Amino acid sequence: MQIANAVPDEARETFDRIDENGDGYISFEEFAALILEIDNTRPEAALRASFEAIDTSRDGRVTFGELRAWLSR
Repeated sequence: MQIANAVPDEARETFDRIDENGDGYISFEEFAALILEIDNTRPEAALRASFEAIDTSRDGRVTFGELRAWLSR
């Protein structure tokens, strides 16, 4: 799921919506829950590949900066 040309406020809103526990990071579980809400037929491998594309630091969690960079591609 990519939101083309998201403005900063929209990026923040998107991040906050996905970061359900409010810890300032998006976990794979939080990411997968949102995507599966939209399309519950996505296989876990596809979810992991999408998450890893956003998680450029490869630390297993997505920061706001990583999400914003991905949204603005």
